[in-house]
Amino acid sequence: MKLIRPEEFHLTSYVAALNRAIDLGTTNTERAQRKLSEIAADPESFLAKQEDPEALSGELKLSDGNYVPRIPSKTRFLWDGKICETISFSWEGICNRVFKTNTF
Repeated sequence: MKLIRPEEFHLTSYVAALNRAIDLGTTNTERAQRKLSEIAADPESFLAKQEDPEALSGELKLSDGNYVPRIPSKTRFLWDGKICETISFSWEGICNRVFKTNTF
């Protein structure tokens, strides 16, 4: 099992995992569908949002329809030959300066 930075190679497995989760009812269907749509429309943009330590990828739409500023974040996949889970790290304030010195 590895913790990896998402790359285009991993998206096929990620899409399959999202579809399985939707079918099994084990995920927020609206959020999963939004991710699937983003991947289909622009995989490079989707991947860029997974590695956004400067919070440059725009505002985040909430489930109530409101928008809020995105905070710095990084997403990693748990990988054992296929996607097992995702882990997202996010932070605000002074931690941003400290975190940017670390790499995965």
